[in-house]
Amino acid sequence: MSDFARWNHTRKGIADVDGIIHDARTNSFLMLEFKPQGSRVTRGQEITLTGFSKLPNCTAAVVFDPYWNDTSREAYDPDMLLKVIKFKDGQSKEQRITVRELNIQIDAWFGRM
Repeated sequence: MSDFARWNHTRKGIADVDGIIHDARTNSFLMLEFKPQGSRVTRGQEITLTGFSKLPNCTAAVVFDPYWNDTSREAYDPDMLLKVIKFKDGQSKEQRITVRELNIQIDAWFGRM
């Protein structure tokens, strides 16, 4: 990444995301960022996610994962609470929802409910 360090200054920067889902039926995009529980969204990520959410049919979400370093691959308890920050229409909203609710919301986003 050092070759790209010159791009990281006060007016420009590089941001990565963990995933983008596209629903071809509605031409909608869902950008997902996963972070360890207790971490924070950087200013650069906030600018990127807010800007993305201002685009037509684009939503972003940051999911804070309490088992970020868990390598057991066991399923999460569906009733476990997660911190999620959603970005839509340039606004962000923090929520505490269960894993089950997150899955329901992602399914609903796809229009599969």
